[in-house]
Amino acid sequence: YKPVIIDEADPTLAVSVSSLTIPAGLSYSTFTISNSDSDAASYKALTWTATTETSWISLSPVSGESNEDIDTVTATYDKSGVAGAYTGSIAIASNGGSAAIPVALTISEAVLGVSPITFTFETEEDSKNLYITNTGESTLTWTITSIGDNISVDSDSGTATNETDTI
Repeated sequence: YKPVIIDEADPTLAVSVSSLTIPAGLSYSTFTISNSDSDAASYKALTWTATTETSWISLSPVSGESNEDIDTVTATYDKSGVAGAYTGSIAIASNGGSAAIPVALTISEAVLGVSPITFTFETEEDSKNLYITNTGESTLTWTITSIGDNISVDSDSGTATNETDTI
């Protein structure tokens, strides 16, 4: 009789995207990682890790194991920096190959919002709130440069990303 030789196939890395383009207004995206060799999936799981050296990209999860399932990775983008276009990358390493995913990110300009635009003080009122908001993506740096007589503010400068500053 002759011995039967079983050649266990190696897993093959499959990534659902070859690049990511992140427009203004979007702060995360997802992609999938899987083992594209169904024969290998029966014998050996695809083990993978996802990394980035780009400071404004966070990944979750950063590793996984896939036989016949599909793993979803979420990339989250920190858009609190200066408006503009940025590039980065995500690296996938596995026992079935590797992949590099270039990432292009756009951060929109800061947009100043002030409410209310005017104040009317009643006789018994001695204070009012002024609200400064940023509806854009980059960091808004604001300064109050002119204040009328008998008017003071708690803060005459600050920054706003996704919050409202109350003055």
